[in-house]
Parts: sequence; C-alpha cells; structure tokens
Amino acid sequence: MYKFSFVILHYQAIDETKECVNSIFKNVEYQNYSIVIVDNCSPNNSGQELMNYYRNNEKVTVLLNSENNGFAKGNNIGYQYAKDYLGAKFIACINNDTLIEDAEFITKVIKLYENEKFHLMGPDIITLDGKHQNPYRMNALSLVEVNHFLSNFNKIKNTTIIKAYLRKIPLLPKLVRMVKGNKNQQTNYLRQYQDIVLHGAAIIFSPLYIEKETYAFYPKTFMYAEEDILYHLCKKKGYKILYSPVTSILHKEDASTDLVIKTNVAKLNFIFKHLRDSYLILKDLLEKIH
Repeated sequence: MYKFSFVILHYQAIDETKECVNSIFKNVEYQNYSIVIVDNCSPNNSGQELMNYYRNNEKVTVLLNSENNGFAKGNNIGYQYAKDYLGAKFIACINNDTLIEDAEFITKVIKLYENEKFHLMGPDIITLDGKHQNPYRMNALSLVEVNHFLSNFNKIKNTTIIKAYLRKIPLLPKLVRMVKGNKNQQTNYLRQYQDIVLHGAAIIFSPLYIEKETYAFYPKTFMYAEEDILYHLCKKKGYKILYSPVTSILHKEDASTDLVIKTNVAKLNFIFKHLRDSYLILKDLLEKIH
C-alpha cells in the first residue's frame, strides 16, 4: 500500500486549516496517509496552537517555519519532510482553504497513476459558487506574454488600483485573473487533459516525480506564477502533467491572504509586487529554456 501525504501550508487562518484537516479525517477511507502542516511563521501564534492541538495525533505533523517563506518554499518544506522522513510515495500539496469530500480520493488518484503513469496530477477543483478551476490554463504563459506584462507593468498596476479605489472592479479572485491575463480557453472539466497548467490549490506529485525531484515548486518565488513555472520545468524534463475529473476537491479561496490584507488598494499593491517579482523569475527561466 502506497504511503500518501497531504502537505497543507498554513498562515494565520487556523479555523480553515482545521476544517481542511478534519475533512480528510472525516471522509478519506484510505488508511496509509499522513498530513504535514507547514506554518509560515504566523504572527498570531496559530502555528503553535496547531502543534498543541494535534500533538497526540500520529497522522499529523506540524512544522513551524522561523520566517514566512511564501507559497513555493513553504510547500517545499512540507514536501521534503514527507519525502525524506515519512517515505511518502504520493504527495498532495493542497491549500488550507480546501476540503476533501470524496471518500475514495486517494484510491482514485492511485488507480489513475497505475493506468496513466503521470508525474503530477490535478483533480477537479470546485469553488463554493460551483465554478471549476481546472484545467487552470490550457497553455502556460509564453515569453512574449511575460515580456508584455513586464513592459506594461506600471500602466496595468496604476489603472487597476485606480479602478479598484473607485470600486468599479470587484476584489479577488476575479481581479487577479484579469491582471495575470488568465483567460482560460473553453474546457470541459468532465474531460481528462494532458500537458496543461494545473491550479496550484491542489497538485498531486506521483512516485515518478518524487523519486527525481527534491522540491515540489521552483523555490525562488514568494507568491504567484508557480503554476506556469512548474509547467515549463516539467515540459522541459518530459514529465507528464494530467488533469482528471476522477476526483474533486472543494476550494473556498483566499482565506490566509484576506486575513493579512484589509483593503483593496493594499491587497493590489501586495499582489503586484509579487506578480512582478515572479514574472521576472519566469522570464529568466523561459529565456534559458529557449
């Protein structure tokens, strides 16, 4: 029986993290699994609270980071722990604002792997209002698109902030999708797709990936563009990326970020700073690949 590990990145939103973990306990019937919670140095001491709360639960490990490492590095710490110390053969990096309601979630993933031999896989991700977030994008951002965003960065940022200030544009997640140019092509979430960009809220890494890779996500970004970077790196190495609706996960969205950032303008400044940093990293990678 394969060892399966869930990695859950935590930052302040303790109720959401507990609800995510409890959804696994309540619904998943597969026995050989573990949960690794990575606290990204939450200033509200919720990481220590989680450690105390799950202290006597042998399925849960809570890791406390000494600083906020962001999305990629934070997840990588959990990935490396699950791989090196727990001996996990499958590692699912899932957001703490997700819920698993499928009792056969793990069983279905393993069966799919045995049939398809994928390196990484994304399930159907369903929002509270019934939208389907996978496939995240049929094609990853190209070097031309990245350069276009960077060359127009100040114009895009200033225009967006002004419109948000005037309350003409709703807040995230719609705003982030607009800023990033994430206009997904028409897809049928009931179909299986190969070699597409997966949504970062739930990505499952298989034995084929884990045995070769020391980290899940490219570690130089803090937040944003992780999905595109992962896609390009996997394509370069010939890894098989799969979306399959064989199972699903519920995504509530934005819990941790909303706790930190209170206003539209503050949130947009935060988003744009890290978008630009990540796009510069993606630009550098694409130039090296091509």
